[in-house]
Amino acid sequence: MLASPIINPVVLLSTYFAFYRANPGIFYYRIMFGILISFIIGIIIGMIYNDKEIITDGDDCECHINNENKKAKKSKNRKFDYDIVDEVYMDLSYFITFAEKQKQFIGKTIRIRGFVNKHEQYVPKGYFAIGKYGVSCCTADAGFVGFFVKETEKVVENNWYEIEGFLEKAKDSAGYNRIAIKINNIKEIDSKKEEEYVYPCYSYKDGKCEEMKKYNFEY
Repeated sequence: MLASPIINPVVLLSTYFAFYRANPGIFYYRIMFGILISFIIGIIIGMIYNDKEIITDGDDCECHINNENKKAKKSKNRKFDYDIVDEVYMDLSYFITFAEKQKQFIGKTIRIRGFVNKHEQYVPKGYFAIGKYGVSCCTADAGFVGFFVKETEKVVENNWYEIEGFLEKAKDSAGYNRIAIKINNIKEIDSKKEEEYVYPCYSYKDGKCEEMKKYNFEY
């Protein structure tokens, strides 16, 4: 490629007619040095890159491998789309479960900790509920808040679990559209280390709901 602009037939012919009669050496030098320079640069490039491929198929290129490694690293140190910590427990549970536009949540990842509730009348068949007691005013008005979970794993009523999974469509016992969790990972946790009651986000820290604002909900 380096030599072709110098030794292509059109250039050689123009050089021949321009210089050959007066100074034929220019014609021969052009051919010789064109080939020599391209040969030397080829050796230099070979020494620099050694056995590395400069151009490869898209499925095997180094950038593709690097992207896959980045994806694997991100998966290993993953964060969840919705991490239901106490500060946002009530707010996120209500917003997601009773959302009018549920499509935006389908397939999102979630992590939640709470106790199992199987026997409330609103829990649909084949599901259980995981959550905590939400308090808006005082403990006397506390009610269960949380999510439906598709029962693909055996769980014990009132035991505490941490669940990681994906959000999917579901219906409650009355037939209304709801959001539920499909389990990816589940483990039992110590209830003594958990808060049984949760409150609206403005009840925590400085009351500015900073943790809730990260999810960009309008309320």
